[in-house]
Amino acid sequence: MALAKSPDQVHRTWFRDKRVFFKYYGAARALQTLRESAVWFARLSALNDPDEGLYRTVVRDYFAGEHPTYGVTASEMAEMHMLYSAASRDEVDGGMFPAAFFCLSQNPLIPEMWTHYSDGETGLVIAFDTGFDPFRISRRSVDTDTVLGGHTVWANAVRYSDSIPSIPIDTVPHQAIAQAASTKSRRWHYEEEFRICRTMTMRKGKQLPKGEAVTFNRAAIAGVIFGRSTSPTTRDSVAAVLRAHDMGPALLQVHSKAYSGSFAVHDLG
Repeated sequence: MALAKSPDQVHRTWFRDKRVFFKYYGAARALQTLRESAVWFARLSALNDPDEGLYRTVVRDYFAGEHPTYGVTASEMAEMHMLYSAASRDEVDGGMFPAAFFCLSQNPLIPEMWTHYSDGETGLVIAFDTGFDPFRISRRSVDTDTVLGGHTVWANAVRYSDSIPSIPIDTVPHQAIAQAASTKSRRWHYEEEFRICRTMTMRKGKQLPKGEAVTFNRAAIAGVIFGRSTSPTTRDSVAAVLRAHDMGPALLQVHSKAYSGSFAVHDLG
């Protein structure tokens, strides 16, 4: 994707296209990602909010609609609802449709994210273009799948809520998992998160790993954004890796707007 030279135009293009998303990294992990051209898709249990993946299964509408109740009483139905509402992140994480997630942000200029995920602004942000594998998807919806290399892939923006999601019992399993794993507590809303999910490789007789390293097309790196406190050593190392692999992404620098508490970027040329 051609990027404009003006940082304001770059920023507007990234946001307008809704094709480029951002990963906040500490310096060491960012360099590893660039060198190996691989990102880590983590299972749900590895994510930082223990409430993620919780959901309630709705059975009342299922039995009250076109499906016969077969004499099920209201109290029995309530008991079934309690049973099916017990679905937890453990079930989502390692159940019938094991999946792993790559978590990005829709915004590279969130001060809290730089502090929490980029080692106090000493790290950097990598901008990934979702027009390339393994991020490429035809539509960003939990209701539409794309198959890449034998893996079912879907993606969508995280929904922030004050309540656990309720999912009909007859929802296709992987769509139910996608909905459950794409809902987070409203307290995380500042992250502006976007998630890409893919089915995990099953190995007969072996326990599921904590995640999978997935290689990507180097053309997927649309930009590298340095933090306010990224060291000269890290900058030089990043430049060396980009040269070694003949990569030419946009190079940007974060700066703060005086007394505003917000961040902006300028082009490093």
